[in-house]
Amino acid sequence: MASPLSVSIVHPSYNNLKKISPVLHFLAGAVFLAAGTYEFRLDNRITAFCEIVIAIDVITVAFLRGFAEESSRLNATFRFIEVLVFGGLAILALLDQSWATAAFLLLATGMYYYVFHCEKKVIKTERVSVHHLG
Repeated sequence: MASPLSVSIVHPSYNNLKKISPVLHFLAGAVFLAAGTYEFRLDNRITAFCEIVIAIDVITVAFLRGFAEESSRLNATFRFIEVLVFGGLAILALLDQSWATAAFLLLATGMYYYVFHCEKKVIKTERVSVHHLG
């Protein structure tokens, strides 16, 4: 019995984003690492810890380029970690009554949740199959 021939359907803009994503991830990780270092110097250890965790997460994605591009589950896991970290920081900012910071962090949480939602959809890729009938 012959196996079916199948091809994945991927949007072209998604392929373009995958090509430049290592550079963008490295820059974002460097910004988070710098912000974490700054917060650590200000003795704000909770925020510093969260930013350093996100920096490690993002820089890891940059260096695991080939693996991360093909592993949507890994990307979804990273996005979920970012949703938890930003959501926790937003709650801390709300408890501290820092409204502008809380609004920004809630916005970032929502954006990361949307990216997480999109990553979950990519896991379920569509395929076109050709079956031999005769």
